[in-house]
Amino acid sequence: MLHDQRVAEKRAGNLACIQSLFRRPGSLLNVSADGLLLLFPLWKIIVARIIQKKICMLGDFAVGKTSLVRRFVEGRFDDRYLSTIGVKVSRRRVLLPGGQEVHLLIWDLAGSEEFVDVQQNYLLGAAGALLVCDLTRQSTLESLERYARQLDSITPGVPLLILGNKKDLTEARQVSGGNLETMAQRLRTTWFTTSAKTGENVEQAFSDLTARIFAEWGSHHGRR
Repeated sequence: MLHDQRVAEKRAGNLACIQSLFRRPGSLLNVSADGLLLLFPLWKIIVARIIQKKICMLGDFAVGKTSLVRRFVEGRFDDRYLSTIGVKVSRRRVLLPGGQEVHLLIWDLAGSEEFVDVQQNYLLGAAGALLVCDLTRQSTLESLERYARQLDSITPGVPLLILGNKKDLTEARQVSGGNLETMAQRLRTTWFTTSAKTGENVEQAFSDLTARIFAEWGSHHGRR
């Protein structure tokens, strides 16, 4: 009896959750609970099409990883220094050409001091990574090779992209486009210069990495 009651409660809760989605403001559908029973197989197909991909932000202390994530996810910038303690996971939904919905899970870890012996579970399961350097500090560019090696040792072959951040600080710049190109050739990837402050190239960089991830994912899927 108790088991039947729990099953009934769970079923009612699931239906209420789905029904709330169909009754959002602006929705063209207003479906009853009975109608949802008929729509449930369709709902499972819709849910199955939603794909999650994990992206890791890698780079030295204070290169602007957290600010880049905030700009991409929240569309804003904070002039105050944002120190990341431990790991912060942010989420953003994007729509690929063709209508595929993707949930990006963006993992942001504290800088190099904590990354020397990074825990395996931070990089495990990553579908791609953004390697971030500070254009005003040459040493942060050289560190990217180490991060790339660590990533490849745990999740080999995943797409990555180099970001030269703080493009707005033109007078203090130490890293040239040539420097970025040399590192990109070593890591067999490409690069962007970005500014979390102005937003320049931030959206494009995340979009480019997402496209690379799905090109790689599609090639593996196609061989199955």
